Amino acid sequence: MRLTVLLLLLVATRAAAQTPPAPPLREHVVVTATVAPVPFDALTRSVTTITREELEKLGVTSVADALRLLPGVDAKARGPRDVQTDFSIRAAAFGQSLVLVDGLRLNDSQSGHHNGDIPMPLAAIDRIEVLAGTGSAVHGADALGGTINILSRRDRHALATVAIGQHGYVSAQGSASGLVLPEAWLVTGWGARSSGFAFDRDFAYGGGAVRGRLDDRWTVDVRHQRKAFGANQFYGPSPSKEWTDQTLAAMAWQRTADAWAATVRVQWRNHGDHFRWDINRPGFAENEHRTDAAEATVTVARPVSDRAHLAFGAMAGGDWIRSSGLGAHRYARAAGYGELRWHPAPRAVVQGGLRLDRYSTFGGSWSPTLSSGVWLTPALRLRASTSRLQDPDVHRALLPGPRPPGTIRSARRIGLGRRWRRRLDARRLGALVQRVQARRSRRHRLGPAERGGPVADDERPRRDHAGRRSERRPAMARGAGAAGVRGA
Repeated sequence: MRLTVLLLLLVATRAAAQTPPAPPLREHVVVTATVAPVPFDALTRSVTTITREELEKLGVTSVADALRLLPGVDAKARGPRDVQTDFSIRAAAFGQSLVLVDGLRLNDSQSGHHNGDIPMPLAAIDRIEVLAGTGSAVHGADALGGTINILSRRDRHALATVAIGQHGYVSAQGSASGLVLPEAWLVTGWGARSSGFAFDRDFAYGGGAVRGRLDDRWTVDVRHQRKAFGANQFYGPSPSKEWTDQTLAAMAWQRTADAWAATVRVQWRNHGDHFRWDINRPGFAENEHRTDAAEATVTVARPVSDRAHLAFGAMAGGDWIRSSGLGAHRYARAAGYGELRWHPAPRAVVQGGLRLDRYSTFGGSWSPTLSSGVWLTPALRLRASTSRLQDPDVHRALLPGPRPPGTIRSARRIGLGRRWRRRLDARRLGALVQRVQARRSRRHRLGPAERGGPVADDERPRRDHAGRRSERRPAMARGAGAAGVRGA
């Protein structure tokens, strides 16, 4: 701990002693790594951003596909076509990575498996920001491994795409803003279905979202989606089925007066999950869950001096869980947080933050962080950070038996980052996409035994008439055709 703090001070001192001009700041602003938005070049944490233009060049078909391309992010599919996906950042558990949509929390108290139910199609995404490493001092204790923030488009556009393929696969999505709609409003819808490449591997999902500004201060956001998919042999030697639905509603108020900037936001999320172990045996190992989560946040920011910026705020909320398997649970939560960013020199940033969380059932936790960054050259930056956090482990606390204590962890990181050009090289991009597609194809071809799951009777090793070992695997669907229509 002392060594890390000394290194942070050394980085700042070294930068203060140098007087070369600072590198030009980008127009890109990052909203995930700090309490208040900051320019990309003022970051002291490791943040990866993938833009809409890059998503179009990559040719990915889902958010999970895009996240698979980012370093440190592990996206594990739990259903066909990423209909359910677990996200893990830097080897943290899937329930220890926070997922946001336009700053709205998607993490579910009942199970981290639902954190990947993202109510937004690729057509409506402006960019994806991934904060690697603990973000507890900003977002709370469930941001242990990192934070994923998916941001919607703000530009004028009209886009619709349709794709068709084998096994009755049909997919459509659309997004529009401006043109016949008000400038500050976004309307989007999406849906897909397939009969599946094998028995009980069918799926269907769809949803819609509306986001817009009522005036200069008020913003509303309403989203809804539903999913249903078969999971034959995935959870075990049984043809399982799962249905989920989610409704998200939020309202935000913003005001800027002199040097002060204030934001008040209220959010409500309702998520339902219906799981049937065997579709041929209704009522056997069948569970239904319903989670409601509500919270209100207030954030205030202002510059303290020409070199320092202060941001602080508070939040309060609660979660209500009704489950046929886990029973009924509820708990309240509240937090206060603050962050100070200081520029000791034009090329250096030192940032400190503290967050205090309190849970009605799990106790309290405090998460301090200290980080620093300095541009050694216009394209090379040195970063160092240290933090302490406590994970209340909400999901385990819902299981029968005594509640486990929170886990106290500390994280110290030293990194060297290079500023890369935003232009993508076509040859390297094509090779990267081919590697990802090959890895996905191999993962789908693997049987449950090779994935670490139970082995079905029709996938057990067999021997032919000569005694040689053989294995049968289901055939996979091949490529699909696609057609798109764009307007602007």
